[in-house]
Amino acid sequence: SADRQPPSPAHRLHRLREVVITVEERYWAALVYVLNNPVKHGYVKLWQEWPYSSAAEWLDAMGREAALGIWSTAIRSPAYKLFD
Repeated sequence: SADRQPPSPAHRLHRLREVVITVEERYWAALVYVLNNPVKHGYVKLWQEWPYSSAAEWLDAMGREAALGIWSTAIRSPAYKLFD
């Protein structure tokens, strides 16, 4: 449900890893992954609702059509699976 509480910072630290982004496809895949993560884990229903995210600002800056194009391309990209 969307009312789940995020795990403690200590709980999250064990999953951190560094990923070098060298190509644009991987950049967009990483961005989409980060923006969607609170939804995936059930903390919010829409990624724009996550209070610690700049997702709403990104959507405003990119424009809805451009953002949807990036989003749909990124989630189908093999690079996206590297982050999941």
